[in-house]
Amino acid sequence: MSETIGLDIGSHSIKLVGLKTTSKGTFLTHIGIKEIPPGEDQAQANNVSEVLKDLLKNVGIKPGKVNLTVSGSGVNIQRISIPSMPKAELKEAVRWEIKGRLPFLLKQLKSPFIFLMNLLKIKLKN
Repeated sequence: MSETIGLDIGSHSIKLVGLKTTSKGTFLTHIGIKEIPPGEDQAQANNVSEVLKDLLKNVGIKPGKVNLTVSGSGVNIQRISIPSMPKAELKEAVRWEIKGRLPFLLKQLKSPFIFLMNLLKIKLKN
């Protein structure tokens, strides 16, 4: 069986576990934690990237697919259904559909459907 990697990127550290399920059960194969040094904006993003690379190397995992969650006060995930329409009309349709559902102003919204569109493209190819 293949190994499942769980990754938690927090504000101060990155935590990682590796799990493998066999006929005898699920087993912990890797575990690690690494502190993220403080930084600002782009420097912080670079720090996280470097810390993650170091953590993977330290626990002996080659970079690949991982299971990860996104959380925080600025994250709001909504499931909506929209009828099939041309891609050019989709952005406005999404904005119209979610307008009353958000706990913040619509103009503060970033990337309302890009990630979902990418996931759909991947699933359609498979």
